[in-house]
Amino acid sequence: MYQSLIFSTRFFSSGRNTGAHRIATILRDLNWDCEVIDFALYFSLDELKELARTRITLDTKIIGFSVFSGNWDEKFDDLCKWLKEEYPYTTVVVGSQEVLKIGIPKDHVDYFVDSFGDYAITAIAKYIAGTGSRPRTDLDEQARSGKRVIKSNISYPAFPMKSLKIEYEDRDFIQPEEFLGIEVARGCKFKCSFCSFPILGVKGDYSRDADDFEQELRRNYDQWGVKNYYALDETFNDVTEKIAKFADAVDRLDFEPWFGGFLRGDLLANRRQDWEHLARMRFFGHYYGIESLNHASAKAIGKGMKTEKIQEGLLLAKDYFKQCGPYRSTISIIAGLPNESIATLDRGYQWLEDNWSDQSVVYFPLYIPLDGTTMSTSGLSTEWAEKGYKVSSKTREQFPEYTEFFKRVWPYSETSMVWESEHMDLFTSIEYVHNFWDKKSQKFGVGMWDIGTVCRDYKISIDEALKLKLGYMGDYYNDTAIENAEKFVHEYKLKKLNYISPQ
Repeated sequence: MYQSLIFSTRFFSSGRNTGAHRIATILRDLNWDCEVIDFALYFSLDELKELARTRITLDTKIIGFSVFSGNWDEKFDDLCKWLKEEYPYTTVVVGSQEVLKIGIPKDHVDYFVDSFGDYAITAIAKYIAGTGSRPRTDLDEQARSGKRVIKSNISYPAFPMKSLKIEYEDRDFIQPEEFLGIEVARGCKFKCSFCSFPILGVKGDYSRDADDFEQELRRNYDQWGVKNYYALDETFNDVTEKIAKFADAVDRLDFEPWFGGFLRGDLLANRRQDWEHLARMRFFGHYYGIESLNHASAKAIGKGMKTEKIQEGLLLAKDYFKQCGPYRSTISIIAGLPNESIATLDRGYQWLEDNWSDQSVVYFPLYIPLDGTTMSTSGLSTEWAEKGYKVSSKTREQFPEYTEFFKRVWPYSETSMVWESEHMDLFTSIEYVHNFWDKKSQKFGVGMWDIGTVCRDYKISIDEALKLKLGYMGDYYNDTAIENAEKFVHEYKLKKLNYISPQ
């Protein structure tokens, strides 16, 4: 049996990288042995080498790195170099969305896999095993950068997929208090102009089968006691029938889960028939990408509902879901959209402070990516002049503090446009957002995506977490919570380093 090892890199110590475990499940279905090392960023280089020595044999053919949102560290460059020197017969694969933007050196990586790699890793595994042809790489990119890149969405599209199962193993050491990611669908039916997600404007039902979904929930509860999830889907409430399908699956369970994920706020406000299905599913964690409470700005990016109507609908939805279960919603706003000014941002913020302080709010500066080498760019990336933007005379070097803050928010921001519009520029946008995070976010509750971290590290229930006023970005941890987070990762590391395969 061939063997493989996947290092999962992600900054958020409470979260598992779902992509790593999805790829591991696929390899096991191909009769490979595959082990995932979660929280790899929290291992030292020496610990990673020690672990590799205990795992790698002559049968180890693939060593993977699953990179979440650009979360890479220079020690992984050193690890790749060491792996190729010590085990030259292995194939090193790095996979991520926008993998080329991470800036990983090519010298010790055999394949870079961009976007959903289900079929790409299958092609690599079959080629190594001698049962398939050489994987299809992007020859133009190889000539340009020397990197062998598999652009999965072009060469091995893995969407739609009716099975998106993940099967965890005993050696993953899953704990019942964890909030796991569960894939629901790949693709979005909308085409918002600021969005650079690669699978937009899809038609029909792109979601997985309900039975496949239900089996994963049952397996994780029966084996690990896990009940809480983040549903991975760009817009979960795009189709009423899809929501009802998954709600029916949850109705059949003998335990009560909790789900959070992306919902489109205007659809929620306009389609109240969906509320019952979301409540049946116990989908109580909502992230609304409202982007602007200025109608002209929202309309310019493809979200045309009148501001007053969406505000009314969201308030009614909030009251409804708070009566149904442990509800937490986050509204996100982008500072710098077309027709947006500081004055309109301030008016929107005042409404949020007056009406949404029992929930969560987050602001982001407008990000206009210009490098489209790895995935589709946003509409603004090609239409910025028509939308009223131009290249600013200001430079990143003039604003080092804001430039670093921007990189924290958007890891790939170094390749983005330094823009200006009639009302503001990139750096006034960043300043506005920085001021919110620094001085105003504490007026709101825990962010929806942070609920899992807070519950685990404060050792409290979801209901208790909803009562806290902690802001959004995780800067709120007290000493006890920090100690608990470090203990969780430390115990995981010890289990992994001391693990002995029963084979």
